[in-house]
Amino acid sequence: MAETITRNYCMDCSKKQDSCCCAREFYYPLTIDEIKKAVAKGFKMEDFATVEDVSGALNNESEWYKKGAVDVNGKEYFIVTKQKGDYCCFLENEKGCILGNDRPAVCKMFPLWVDDDENLTYEIDFCHIVKDSKLDKSKKDLKKLLKAVNETEENLREYKKSLCEDFTKNKTLRKELVFNLLKLK
Repeated sequence: MAETITRNYCMDCSKKQDSCCCAREFYYPLTIDEIKKAVAKGFKMEDFATVEDVSGALNNESEWYKKGAVDVNGKEYFIVTKQKGDYCCFLENEKGCILGNDRPAVCKMFPLWVDDDENLTYEIDFCHIVKDSKLDKSKKDLKKLLKAVNETEENLREYKKSLCEDFTKNKTLRKELVFNLLKLK
């Protein structure tokens, strides 16, 4: 089965608050490449992926992001990670994310983001790493946060690029997968 790689901040975060790994009001879209990597690790797609109806929820999103949604009979769907109980299906107690470095781009980026103007920004109110470290939005604190989550600006830009490319170029395969997942619901 899948190799387990500990990501301490994933487990630490999930124990302190409703984190990105366990917040039900969020959905985490998967790229085609991320789905393929999880399947290559031995997971069955129906065990880790589902579809989320995002109809009407994308009005304020970027155009590239909207292109990741698949229209089925007038409803818009994203392929997203499944929950296992209150947590992401890939989060295992005391192990962290079992996908390790192959976890979805949005997970690798959190709490950071690259906006449409290519600026790096981060979530102050939601992430316990930011709260516990008393970080603000200064450049100095951005560097501390990058170090805390073991990422670089270059990596974040690559993750965003992979999301943009996948959402704009894999429409046919994405639609096929959405239809298959809808049949399983």
